[in-house]
Amino acid sequence: MLPGEWNVTLWSETGGMQEPREITVPDAPGEEIVFDVRYGGVSVEGTVVDAEGQPVAHATVDIFPGRQAVVTGRDGRYEIRDLAPGAYQLRARFQHSRSDLVDVALRDYNDVQSVQLQPRNDPSDDELVIRLAGADAGFCFVEMEGAGQRTVRIDRGVASTQLTPPLTDRVRVACQADGRWVLTGWQPLEPALERGVDLDPFESESSIVLTGEPSTAAVQVTGPGGWDLGSLRIWFGGATVFEVGETISNLPEGEYTLRWGDQVRTVWTQRRRAAEVEIE
Repeated sequence: MLPGEWNVTLWSETGGMQEPREITVPDAPGEEIVFDVRYGGVSVEGTVVDAEGQPVAHATVDIFPGRQAVVTGRDGRYEIRDLAPGAYQLRARFQHSRSDLVDVALRDYNDVQSVQLQPRNDPSDDELVIRLAGADAGFCFVEMEGAGQRTVRIDRGVASTQLTPPLTDRVRVACQADGRWVLTGWQPLEPALERGVDLDPFESESSIVLTGEPSTAAVQVTGPGGWDLGSLRIWFGGATVFEVGETISNLPEGEYTLRWGDQVRTVWTQRRRAAEVEIE
């Protein structure tokens, strides 16, 4: 081997690919490097079975977040080695079937969990469907608790996105549909996946008017659900902050918090009315 830094990875069929470890090969002819590639013990083990309880060979077991999938052996068993303490979700896949996501919590490095997974043809769906009555086009922003935000295009009043595990307990949605804002607070994820999210953008008939002497004050506006309107409107070519003289229209009724400099102001908008806020 050439001298330098190398990554060595242990891989086995039922144990999957482990995290790479770095070794240094010195620039010394004939020198032998002995490297122990043993990894920590099994963190999650179990079997994948079919509807009759028979083991499923060569099924794929995914673990979220962020680890390489493993494959079951001929006896349907699998092992996932050397996981750090934390919360994980498992899913088995075989041909066109898959299991539901199963939560696993590892409390410490010595914790070992045993999980049986059963792929089926009608697993729970990870697709979130947002229906916007009477709307046509625009974008929706979907955020799971503790996860990143994703942007989804509205097509003929519907926006849908396949959520990526690990799935959290809550989700919130913000949309700008045909120029109208819809802002939801946090809601349970499971019923949202089962039934979808129905929104009415035509209830958004409130406005906020920023008044005052011309100034360079940069105003941050946070709306219902904790959404920062400036960070959302950059998708539509707007600035991340608002200025004196601007009118923020087509907002849903609710509570809004405005911040500029060391000032904080809270206003409540009402349908078909404009709330004036003086920026001093």
